[in-house]
Amino acid sequence: MGCCCYSESNPDGTHNCSNVSGSDACQGLYTEGPCPAASQCFFMGQLGLYIAEQTSADIILSLATRPVFTVLFDFRDLILRRSALGREFLALYTAHGEQALEVLKRHPPLLRRALATLLRAAVLAQDALRAHSYSSKEVAAGALKIDATMTTELRALIRDFAAVASKHDFSQMVTRYGAIIDQLDGLTTREILQLLAVDPLQKPALAS
Repeated sequence: MGCCCYSESNPDGTHNCSNVSGSDACQGLYTEGPCPAASQCFFMGQLGLYIAEQTSADIILSLATRPVFTVLFDFRDLILRRSALGREFLALYTAHGEQALEVLKRHPPLLRRALATLLRAAVLAQDALRAHSYSSKEVAAGALKIDATMTTELRALIRDFAAVASKHDFSQMVTRYGAIIDQLDGLTTREILQLLAVDPLQKPALAS
């Protein structure tokens, strides 16, 4: 048993860490012994650790999942944390992430649907990161769209999740996420960045 941490610290000083079975199940910084009480692990971190544990015996699957979570972590840190709406989104899944993951683990078909949605979300997140980082028209980015197929599946996923999650009150999260999906429906990633009103990245000054 050990503790796996994904990043140095959050803005509030806490760490994104979770208990894992051993160093092979950790894609971050691993230390022996249980995680301290002051640490926390966001839903994505918890899910990433769970997937790492499930695929640790298959190096191909393990390596294939890492880029997806890297993109999603970057999107969290560089986009969502720099936006008021993004911070609200993070606060909700931080509050309910542990319980939500337990629900998904008890319902494998629902978990597979959630993972399939995350794969599509990672493609959109990468496009949004490129659009946010590059202003040059020579770089093609920002044109990918959240289409009707994806929003329909997201709504169905939230509905089915709520139907099986009887031991924890997810009503606030379900209601707010449903409203956010309605806002994002049909938007390109560049339009999503405008909706989020993401703070611009600070570019380093050139040496004189």
